[in-house]
Amino acid sequence: MTTAHGQYPEISVVIATRERTASVVRLLTQLNDQALDASAFEVIVVDDGSPEPAGPALDRLQLRYAMSHHRIDWSGQAAARHHGALTARGDVLVFMDDDMQVPSDFLPAHLARHQASPHTVVLGRIASDPGLAEMPPFERFNARQLERWRAGVLAGDIAPRGMHLCTGNVSMRREDYHAVGGFNLSLRRSEDRELGIRLERHGCTIVYGDEARTVHCSDHDDAIWLKRAYLYGRFDRTIAALHPEVEDAHPWRFWGLIHPASRPVVGLSLLSPALGRAAARTAFHAAQFTDRLRLTRVAVLLAAVAYALEYFRGLREECGSFGAFWRDRPAYRRSLFAAVGAMRHAIRADHEEVRAHRLKYQDELVPASRLPVDLVRRVGFQMLAWYRLMRCLDTCGVPVLPMVISRLIRHLYGADIHWRTQIEPGVSVVHGQGLVLGRHAVVGTGCILFQNVTLGECFDAVTGKVGTPRLGAHVHVAPGATLLGPIDVGARSKIGPGAVLMQSVPEFSLVSSPVATITSRRSPAALALYAFAKRAI
Repeated sequence: MTTAHGQYPEISVVIATRERTASVVRLLTQLNDQALDASAFEVIVVDDGSPEPAGPALDRLQLRYAMSHHRIDWSGQAAARHHGALTARGDVLVFMDDDMQVPSDFLPAHLARHQASPHTVVLGRIASDPGLAEMPPFERFNARQLERWRAGVLAGDIAPRGMHLCTGNVSMRREDYHAVGGFNLSLRRSEDRELGIRLERHGCTIVYGDEARTVHCSDHDDAIWLKRAYLYGRFDRTIAALHPEVEDAHPWRFWGLIHPASRPVVGLSLLSPALGRAAARTAFHAAQFTDRLRLTRVAVLLAAVAYALEYFRGLREECGSFGAFWRDRPAYRRSLFAAVGAMRHAIRADHEEVRAHRLKYQDELVPASRLPVDLVRRVGFQMLAWYRLMRCLDTCGVPVLPMVISRLIRHLYGADIHWRTQIEPGVSVVHGQGLVLGRHAVVGTGCILFQNVTLGECFDAVTGKVGTPRLGAHVHVAPGATLLGPIDVGARSKIGPGAVLMQSVPEFSLVSSPVATITSRRSPAALALYAFAKRAI
C-alpha cells in the first residue's frame, strides 16, 4: 500500500533467533526465491542476545528484498518477536522460527489467505524434515504430533482454534496483533497459544493453511527438550488462570490424550515432582537406548512418556502443594459436566421442535412435561436422543461407546448417523428410517429431516474437495432427498421429495425433483371403444 511515507510492503516476516546464525542465513537465502515482487515483503530478524551476534553474518548477505536486523538483551522469544512486530510496516505479519526452510510459494500462500478474508489468523503447515529417520526420538515424537493434528484438521475432526497458534509458522493482520496487545511478555513458554486465544476472542477467524508450508529442521539438544516440556506445563497452567472461560486451554485436557496404560507412570509427577523428574530422565535415556537398537516405535513411545512426565511435573509445581493441585483438577473436570449439560439442553430443544410441529400441523398443545412420554413414543425424537448421548460421550473422550451407539441406531432404526455428525439443538426428525448422516455433515437448528434423507460424502468435480453437506438454520428436507458433497444449503430452504442436490444453494431456495409424467396405459382406439361402450350401457 502507498502512504505519505512511500511504498510499504504487504508482508512483514518476523524471525526471532538465538545462537542459530547458520539456520537464519539459510532461511533468509530461501526467502530470496519467493514468488513475490521484492517490494511486496520485508524481513525483520531479532537477535535475542546471542553470545556471538548474528549481525555481521547477516550484513554480508546479498538479498533482493528489504531485510533489517536488531539485537536485544536476552529477553525470551515473546519479547524478541514483539520487538520485531513493533518495527514491521506490512499489513500482514508472518512469524517464523529460525530453524525453518520454505518453498518459493510460502509467502504467496499466506498472502492469498488474507486477501480472501479479513481478520484471519492463518496456521501454516509445519512439515517434518525429510531426514526425520536420523533425528532423535523426541523430535520424531514432535513431528508425529504435528502430523496427527494436521490429519485431524484435514479430516474435519479438529477445528482450528486460537489455542493451536504456533509461532513456528503463523500469519495475522498487523492491526489485529496490536489490537489485542501483542505477545504476553511475562510468559516464557506458550506465549503463542495465549496470543491465539486473545485473537480468537477479538473476533479473528482461525484457519489452517496447508499450502503455506515450512519444513522444520530443529537442532535442540536433550536438555533443552525436557526443559521446554516442563515450562509448557507451568505456563499452560498460568494461561488457564488468565483465561478461565476457555476450558480447552486448561493443561488437564492433555491427560485425556495419554494412553491409559501410561497414566500410572505419568502420575508419579503429580504425586511427587522429584520422583517424576527422575522417571522422566529414566524414560528419556531408555528412549535413546532403544533408538540405537533400531526399536523406533518403542523409542518414540518412551520419548512421549518422558515429555508427559515433565509436562505434568511443571503443572504440579505451578499449582504448589498437592492440595492446591487437587483442588485445581476439578476446574477442568467441570467441562465434562458441561458436556452433559449441553446434551440435556439439546434434548430439551429438540422436544421444543416436536411441540411446535404438533401445534402447527395437528393443532395440539403438548406440555413440556410430556418429554419422557414423547421420548418413548416418537421414533425420530428417540434417534436424536441417542445421537445426543453419542456426541456427549465422544466429546468427553470416552472410547468405543460412541461407535457402539452408532451401530445400535443402525440396527434399531435402520438409520446411519456418525458420532461426529454435527446436529445443532432444536432439530426434528420425522419417522427417521433410512436416514443417513455422514461423518462431517452439519445440520442447523430448526431443521426438519424426513425418512430416507441422505447427507453423504462426495467429491466435488468443480473444487476438487471431498466433503459432506452443511444445512443452515430451518432447512426442510423432504422424504427421499439426497444431498452429496461439500455443499452449503442456505437457511430456510426447502428440498423437495426425491431431489438430488450436489451444489450449494442460497437462502430461501426451493429445490424440487422433476415433475412426474402421467400418461394413460391404454391406446386412443381402446379409449374411444371404452367410451362408446359406456354410453351404450
